[in-house]
Amino acid sequence: IRLEPRPNSNEILLIYQDTNNDINALGGNGTDFGQEELLETQAFSTIAQAFDISYEPRSCSKLRPSCEGLVTWAASGNPFPQYRTWNGTTWSAQRQAGISGIDSSARLNFVHLAADPGSDQIVLGTSDSNSDLFVQIWDGDTWISSGTGSPFQVSSDLSFTAYQRAFDLAWERFSGKLIALYGAKNPSGTFFRTWTPFGGWSDQSTLGGLQEPVAQSDFRGLWRFDEGSGNTA
Repeated sequence: IRLEPRPNSNEILLIYQDTNNDINALGGNGTDFGQEELLETQAFSTIAQAFDISYEPRSCSKLRPSCEGLVTWAASGNPFPQYRTWNGTTWSAQRQAGISGIDSSARLNFVHLAADPGSDQIVLGTSDSNSDLFVQIWDGDTWISSGTGSPFQVSSDLSFTAYQRAFDLAWERFSGKLIALYGAKNPSGTFFRTWTPFGGWSDQSTLGGLQEPVAQSDFRGLWRFDEGSGNTA
């Protein structure tokens, strides 16, 4: 289950997966939730959070009519992430996010969104059964190129992809730089890449400053730390 508040509003989006592997969504207006919308009847994973929600920060914080919520999820038998948008009243039709370069034989495990506080960009990260991490970026209207193509394969060797989300994504608040942090198996460790609109993706770097090395056997998950100001993530 996930709740996400719309900036500068009492609206809240709710999305959840039930025991029938349905994924449902509801929009709240500050008083009550509206009519339930059935997004998916064959959600893939029962052990991983294979869905997520986010709002477009700039448009929503400025109360623009173009403000939308973005919902993404994994469907059984489909290696490509699905998505719909919510404008506060109606849902868009279901579509697929970027599919270029994704292995069609893989199964999605985790689906994760992170919004850029300085724009309408929302990054989507997906991990799959082949230990891949793919990342692509929503610009408020469509999925844009974030490297050699969209999506970009950040890693092909993630740790514990089926049971724990071994990656996280965050934007620096003022610079607009995106950071992808992830754990890998071979070589074992914690690594990161950065992305900027003009420079694209950096090479892989090892994360320093950990009290202990992160080994394959004890790596369990990564979660975002946000100071609330500045460029620290």
